[in-house]
Amino acid sequence: MSVTLTAITYLTMSVLAVTFIFLASKHKEKYRLLGCKTYTLDKSMYIILAVMAIVLFSFVSGIRYNVGTDYSYTYYPAFYKMMDGSNEYLEPSMNLIIRFVHLFSNEAIWIFIITSALYSMVIIYTLMKYSVSPTMSSILFVASGIFFVSMNNVRSAIGAAFGFLSLAYAIEKRPAAFITSVLFGISFHMSAGLFLILYPLINSRFIHKHWHIISFMMVVLALPLSQLFVYIISFTKYKYYFESYLTGGGIIKYELILNFILYIIYVIILKDYKENKYSFAFLVSEFVTLFIAYLSVYINVSEMISRLTYIFSYGQMLSIPYVLSKIKLKRYKIGYLYIIYSAFLFNFFYNFVYKNYHDVMHYLTYWSK
Repeated sequence: MSVTLTAITYLTMSVLAVTFIFLASKHKEKYRLLGCKTYTLDKSMYIILAVMAIVLFSFVSGIRYNVGTDYSYTYYPAFYKMMDGSNEYLEPSMNLIIRFVHLFSNEAIWIFIITSALYSMVIIYTLMKYSVSPTMSSILFVASGIFFVSMNNVRSAIGAAFGFLSLAYAIEKRPAAFITSVLFGISFHMSAGLFLILYPLINSRFIHKHWHIISFMMVVLALPLSQLFVYIISFTKYKYYFESYLTGGGIIKYELILNFILYIIYVIILKDYKENKYSFAFLVSEFVTLFIAYLSVYINVSEMISRLTYIFSYGQMLSIPYVLSKIKLKRYKIGYLYIIYSAFLFNFFYNFVYKNYHDVMHYLTYWSK
């Protein structure tokens, strides 16, 4: 498919999906105002429209062919390799999905349809239930590149989606739901285990009380902490990042600058973080994203650090709408909105259009292979 048709496909998907979510949000507000616990027309329309958004994202992602560098390198050959009964992945869930597809089909397209549907359901459910502005969150889902990266890093994207949901559970202080969500994420990709740090960071009274001191000390101790991180990774299968062509790349400067801008905005606006659990949770979440990007100063494996920064940036789909909702003056809100979206769009066009990051900008369907 040509670049023009790719742009039309993605743009049409984005506009329709955001429209569905906008309309779903309006119906959700109506039935909440009514206070009805029964399935009113508004509640039914809310569910239908949200499902339509899920179907649209799932459809575009699910029927893709050779979109992303990992498609033909990892997932497509793994599907056929596992027909001999072997396991391809350390984490069990992807193996189970592939084995399930083998029961009824020899076509690899089904693993992308199933994983795309699961991913989209978790993301849209989280946005619709926990975002103060699902519409803005869905725009960020596309504009930040999160959706597009998910078509390449399939397993880590699903892990990140469950980690994203776990952030909401951490804020609500629901430890059982938090652990369950993270474990589901880990069952797809081990990187989801990093979300375990969010619960104690967000809910510790000591950390809450001394946040600025603790965050400053983490920055000061970034070098030894990065060395500890590398040491831990050396005992896992992901040590190949330090032993292969993936080594190098230097500082991930654009992610670092973007998250630095966002964190400064959060610090300026979320001054009530000591009294407000949501303000503190989102301040912590953004700091963790920024700190991981900062580790690229000391760890010269930009591909790994970029991927870890990416999975924690999911929280921005909840935090950015929340931060903007705290701004009372309209001109300031418009100003901050302009800064944030300009930064995201610049990052998007630089990474995905100009650099063709992960090779997701050349869209093909399974039937055009």
